[in-house]
Order: sequence, then C-alpha cells, then structure tokens
Amino acid sequence: ARLRGWALTTLICLMFPWARPAVSHAITAAEEEKLSEKFLVEVKKQFHIVDDPNITQYINQLGQKIVQQLPPQPFKYRFHVIEEPTYNAFAGPGAVIFINTGLLAAMTHEDELAGILCHEVIHVYSRHISDRIERSKKVGVVTLAGLVAAIALGAAGGGAAANAAVIGSIAASQTMELAYSREDEIQADQLGLQVLAKVGYSAQGLLEIMDKIRARQWFGSSQVPGYLRTHPAAEDRVVYIANWIDRHADTDGRSVLKRDLEPYRFKKIRNLVLAKYSDSATARAYFESELRAEPTDGLDHYGLGLVLERSGEYDDAIVQLRKALKKNAFDADLLADLGRVYFKNRRYTDATTALQGALSINPDQMEGRYYLGRTQMELGNN
Repeated sequence: ARLRGWALTTLICLMFPWARPAVSHAITAAEEEKLSEKFLVEVKKQFHIVDDPNITQYINQLGQKIVQQLPPQPFKYRFHVIEEPTYNAFAGPGAVIFINTGLLAAMTHEDELAGILCHEVIHVYSRHISDRIERSKKVGVVTLAGLVAAIALGAAGGGAAANAAVIGSIAASQTMELAYSREDEIQADQLGLQVLAKVGYSAQGLLEIMDKIRARQWFGSSQVPGYLRTHPAAEDRVVYIANWIDRHADTDGRSVLKRDLEPYRFKKIRNLVLAKYSDSATARAYFESELRAEPTDGLDHYGLGLVLERSGEYDDAIVQLRKALKKNAFDADLLADLGRVYFKNRRYTDATTALQGALSINPDQMEGRYYLGRTQMELGNN
C-alpha cells in the first residue's frame, strides 16, 4: 500500500515544486550526512552487508533510475543489500537505503523491487527521517545504535520487540520517536506510485510484494515481517494501492501493465541472492521444482548450480552451469561462475578457458580476473 501513496505525491511534487514537503523543521543536509555515516557504522555492527558487485551494482542502478525522476537532491543515494532472511527494507539518514536478501529472494518481478525501493526513496525525499530526527532534538550514537538494534529485530516501528531492543538505552524514547507516522506512509505511497509510473514500472508489482509481506504474518507473530512493523497501516496502504490501480487502468496503462524493464537481469540477480544467501535446502528445492515445470530455463539451472557449489557438489554444479550457458552463452557472469567452480574442482585448464572467455566478453568482470590469477598460479604460470 505504501507504494500507491508514493505515486500521487511524487507527481504533484514534480509538477508543482511549491507542493513539495515542507522541510523547515528538518535538520540540514550536512548534519544528516554526518549522521548517515554513523548510522552506517551501526548497521554494519548488526548486519552483514552483501558485497557481491553484481548484486550491489544492479540494486544501485535500479535505485538511481528512481532518484533521477526527482528534482536535484542534497544527498547521494546509496543502496545496500543486507544478508537477512526477514522481509524488510528501510532507509536511514542521509539517503542510505537497505533491503534484506529475504525480501529480494521472495520477489518474482522487477516491478516488486522497484516499488519497494521507490517507497524508501520517497521517505528520504520527503525528509521524513530528518524531520523525525529534528523532533527528537538530540540524536547521538546511542540513539542510532538503539534504532538499528530495533530494526535488527524487524520491529523499528513499535511493539514489544522494539521496546526490548532498546531497553537499557538512554535514548529509548528518542528512538521510538523516529518511527514513521501514518501520515508519512500515506505521503510516501502517494508520491511513490507516480514515480513508479514515470520510470515505467507497474504499480501491480508493489501490490504483489505487499501481499507477500502480509501473507508472511499468517505463520505466527514471530514471523511478522519487519516491513509491517517499520511501516504502519499496512492494510490501509494495500487498499490504497489496489484502488489506485483500478483508477489508472485505462488512463495510465503503462504504469499498470508494463512488466520488468530488465527481466533477464532481475531474475539472474534474484536467483543469485536466493542461491547464495537463502537456506540452501530451501533454495535447492525451489530450483528443482522450477526446473521440473520448465526444464530449459537457463537461469534456474544457474541458481541450482550455485546451490550445489555451496554444498561442495562441484561436478553436479558444473553440469547445471553448463546448461545455463547453453541458453545464455555470452553472459560473462555465468562464465566466470563456471570458471570459479572449475577452479574449486581443481580443473585448472577448464577454469582457464571459462575465465578467459568471461574476460573477453567483459574485461571488467572482477571475480573472473581474480580466479584467473589464482588458476595461473596453480598452473605455475606466475
């Protein structure tokens, strides 16, 4: 529902600059930039930030597509993926935006990802975070640590878990003041939907991922996704998005019907995240099920190959990666992954061929270059 709200507000603000959110009470951009660095330090203490260049580059490129639809911004927007199975995404001070691997792995379309990122971007653009920080009067490292601890429990928006996360912190009350209000969410939804339409994504994708997030809570209170806790009024927002889609079905078919600007790249990255950062047994069962339904899907062979690599089944992993390459012969990333598995399987000549092939397609394929160097060392070609 949050994405619905983004769209309308974004359009209004882009068409009428005077209608942008008032920021007279917010801290300055320079002050917020300093806080963002402290916040990032605290996030790194609590979470493992994924450093895979393929994943981070993709997420940042998609995020920048969204940011480009906004007026000039006082911050450089940075997007990070956190290795966490929970369904969550959140924005920190100074335009640092995070999404969990669990939420990304649950997606089936790029529209879903664009919707979630767009919502977080609009929270930053609307200065919701900086305004709340200003209202708290004083935010120090202890406050930020408490906030990140609460987010780590998937409960930064309130509730018993959030209170427990900051118990003992002298900034507990300030931390809770940083939670988004219902009005923040409505504004982010209104603006976000309009931005999604401008970029060319479907509001349906946002509705689909919000439904998946809501469905997660049916497993019990301990499974309630952090996104529902950090972003209140989920039911109202889902209804708003659905109504927005109905209202724009004829007048703005692009925003409703267009699906995935980069379907191949999205699925490759999603499968990469699922294979490397999800429970391996669950990921393996997923890819095997998908391949029973569609045995020729190269990217599902790719995902299964990566899962098999994790478990040390290198021969079987090679079989799957070679099947993936039959469908996508000029994908440098797939070739580099095959070369890496050949290397781990001590098949250094085959590794050399695959890795050199990857670098001939993309000389900037850094992992391919790294493993080619290691392969040459093993072959005595220093």
